[in-house]
Amino acid sequence: MNGTPALSLCLTHDCTLRCRYCYAGCKYAHAMTQETAEQGMETGLAEAIRTKRGLDISFFGGEPLLEWALLQHCCDYTARRAAELKVQ
Repeated sequence: MNGTPALSLCLTHDCTLRCRYCYAGCKYAHAMTQETAEQGMETGLAEAIRTKRGLDISFFGGEPLLEWALLQHCCDYTARRAAELKVQ
């Protein structure tokens, strides 16, 4: 690890698979709200500013691609805010 702050957003618990051995338990179709995602990204960006390093963001879930619109929003929002705040 290079010391860069990392943010992992769990966009949904839902998954397209139904593996009996899944560690996450029963699936339910509940997505993170856009407001919660933005708060998480702001927290990550604040840590990047505090440490004077960039920010690594990953998306987790069940299957985060099931929330494609939210994932795209997160990427666009973070890119815009990072540029405004001069975070790499």
